[in-house]
Amino acid sequence: MTTEIRLDIKSLNICCRVNSCDMDDIPVIMVHGLGGSSSNFAKAFDFSGINNRTLIIPDLPGFGQSCKPFDFSYDLLEQAKLLVDLMEKLKFPRADIVAHSMGGVIAILLAKSFPEKVNRLILAEPNLKPENAKISVTIKSFGNEEDFTGNFNIFIEKFNKPGSPSALRFYNTLKQCTYYSLYRSAVSLIKHSHPPLYEDFLSLDVRRHFIRGEKSTHDIDSGTLEDFKKTGIGFHLIPDAGHGMMGDNPEAFYANVARILND
Repeated sequence: MTTEIRLDIKSLNICCRVNSCDMDDIPVIMVHGLGGSSSNFAKAFDFSGINNRTLIIPDLPGFGQSCKPFDFSYDLLEQAKLLVDLMEKLKFPRADIVAHSMGGVIAILLAKSFPEKVNRLILAEPNLKPENAKISVTIKSFGNEEDFTGNFNIFIEKFNKPGSPSALRFYNTLKQCTYYSLYRSAVSLIKHSHPPLYEDFLSLDVRRHFIRGEKSTHDIDSGTLEDFKKTGIGFHLIPDAGHGMMGDNPEAFYANVARILND
């Protein structure tokens, strides 16, 4: 049974979708990307091999139904620390992390800073390199935060495309953001997506998997694939899917995640 809970974590009110909180389990925490929400992973609750696990899917601060305080930094390292606080609040010593895009960067920062908290990383196109943070670069190109304020609605409307299911899904979650949570998260994503992040991902002492949409425009070259092979990172391709693979082809995406979780 899926329920929505609200947790007060260090002055932040966080909304989470959960199915249970079994104290003897290692939970699966799913982390959405920039401009997203827990709704991006809503179909996880329908898939066997996943829904038999404790699932915790938060809306990060500034997104979805969680609080959107103006005085929060929205730095991705702070978001990583929030996941630690979330686990401690629910009394879970560690978790398997499934994360998408910006959420993947948060997950890498989490695993680097708090390795004891991470059992396994399953990352769907994390922004390992600055050139893959295309939407963040677009947001920053508007100028400073004040400049983006006046262009916030203009930016959002670019994704109001009824003929494009993936764009429309993004549009619907973007409407739940604020200009400052989106702008500050985008700037932080660019800051953290520098070359050391890639090296950190390769060197982490934790089981790691990288999932890519077959039709995605995110750059991944043969050298990267060779690096994954050398460092034991599993690589998985989702057919008929772009960057928003959880919505483009949920059956294939969650089948892959289930196989990894049950390996």
